[in-house]
Amino acid sequence: MPGLLDRKRNTNISGQDSNVEETANVSPEEQAQYNAFVENGAEVIYSEGGQKSILDSIAGGGQGGDGNPVEGLANALVMLVMRLEDSAEQAGTKMSGDVMLHGGSELLELMVEMAEEAGIHTFDDSEIESALYLALDTYRATRQQQGKLPEEQLQADFEEVQRAEQAGQLEEVIPGIGEYAKRAPKPGDAPPQGRSA
Repeated sequence: MPGLLDRKRNTNISGQDSNVEETANVSPEEQAQYNAFVENGAEVIYSEGGQKSILDSIAGGGQGGDGNPVEGLANALVMLVMRLEDSAEQAGTKMSGDVMLHGGSELLELMVEMAEEAGIHTFDDSEIESALYLALDTYRATRQQQGKLPEEQLQADFEEVQRAEQAGQLEEVIPGIGEYAKRAPKPGDAPPQGRSA
């Protein structure tokens, strides 16, 4: 199984504008899988029950309920990604690690926007990155406990994300992760208006 970060790309699979020059080829099958993953995830996020569950998780800080919105965001992302992966598996489709990583990053941004619009928390770029790292680690630990992931590959992938962040190259590893941070409201800005359910 290819690792989550074996192929770095800057194409539609990363949620970028299709006019951006590709750094790696994405197969039509992988692009279709990515599109379905993000569309299905967005459908869950914006469903009445999904929206309430995600906002409750972010506001409550996740399973621990300590009120930490970064932990809540990470927990909500992990639960959504595993739900989508399990659903695909039941339908006979094995999700690519690249699809889950890049699609999960895009779904994370949708959750951030929803939480900010609901007035729960305004996330800065370091909090979004922290939520992503925590989600990756939680996903790894959960799937490892379930016997569904090779530990060595996951550890290598996680270390690659950490090295990229330390070198200031996270955007190259996970294209689009910093895009939201550029658009995010700054501290002291008026809180965004809530979205009607």
